[in-house]
Amino acid sequence: MNKLSMTLAALALTSSTVAHAGPDEDVRDAAKADLAAFKAAGWPENRCSLSAYLTDGGFVSSSFGVLKEGDQLIYLGSENVEGQSAENIVKILKATAPNASLTARLKRDGGVIETTVPCENAGLQQQQDLDVLDLAARKKFPECVAAAQKLASRSATSALMAYRCALAKNPANYDLASLGNRVLVAQITAARYDAALRPAAVKAIHEMRGIIGERNYGLAAEATTRWPGGETLFRESMPEWARFRQNAEQAVLVGFFDPASAVFEWPYGFTYGSWKPVLQGRIEGWWTCGRINAKNRMGGYVGSRFFVVVMNSDGQAVFTETGTGGNYDFVSMQCANSVASLPPAPSEFFRQAAAPITETSGPKIADELAKLKALFDSGALTEEEYLKAKAKVLGT
Repeated sequence: MNKLSMTLAALALTSSTVAHAGPDEDVRDAAKADLAAFKAAGWPENRCSLSAYLTDGGFVSSSFGVLKEGDQLIYLGSENVEGQSAENIVKILKATAPNASLTARLKRDGGVIETTVPCENAGLQQQQDLDVLDLAARKKFPECVAAAQKLASRSATSALMAYRCALAKNPANYDLASLGNRVLVAQITAARYDAALRPAAVKAIHEMRGIIGERNYGLAAEATTRWPGGETLFRESMPEWARFRQNAEQAVLVGFFDPASAVFEWPYGFTYGSWKPVLQGRIEGWWTCGRINAKNRMGGYVGSRFFVVVMNSDGQAVFTETGTGGNYDFVSMQCANSVASLPPAPSEFFRQAAAPITETSGPKIADELAKLKALFDSGALTEEEYLKAKAKVLGT
């Protein structure tokens, strides 16, 4: 087991949230890609495995044998491996017979010890992982879950596939929170020993919030504070929610006849992932659904309707769409099916005076946008000029 499998598992997890997963073809195609990547890396390999996952620096992030989490390898046999990459250590293992034993000198609990590590045949576990991926690639998702579950305690790849295959077919039949949290915990643990894995782990925590639930989300966030030298990394990744709400409302109001009359409802907060508009490609960012009601040209309120907004990491809206309230209101249908994966609205939404659109700023922005739209409709502005001017008014 090596860093390649851990890295692929981490990357795959961050593209497998409810908002991101899409149809089962997405899971099938991702499984085909992973299957090809592992085979290109030489799987299955008839060589020594230490029954552990290694990160760069020679740290053990998890183990199923003699080694323990947190161990740092110094020597394997006669080879000095202290501080080396996981790939370099695996090169030594590839040159070692699967039935051999290796003496190891390692740092553990502040001291240095020597021990003997019996090898496992890496190819046996790898072949089982390949079989699970093959089931997913052939869209045999229930069989994939059943097979992957048996291997999940020892294989990051199969733990991941248990989650992804459950997500692809009849997810209500499975405990997605437990399946996803198991993979996320392994990713966070690996990031403790390898700083290069931390940005992906932070992103995964944000993406998985709606799946794993608020309790596990809080535990995952707290676990990042134990990363040496990265204690504040997760906290620093949190957006400024009041500004998110303010900018989101400004973007949603574009095109409304009377934006000053708008009444927003914010039952949910933002989650990181992607939104898939009808007949469009996925849009990645911080997204949420809310509700809005505003007056029409007759002076009456049209009724509360869903809206969706996607923000980039700088807090600017990159996509917004409001439901029509009609029989084919796809936005409302999509939001109704997706809000279960959204967290509750953060308290910052309601504490900051700057968050709502003010009566002076709303009409002013709307007037400027209306003027630009009129110029565009008259042909005085090209589409490129119109979009640039619109972005300038919105501060995007």
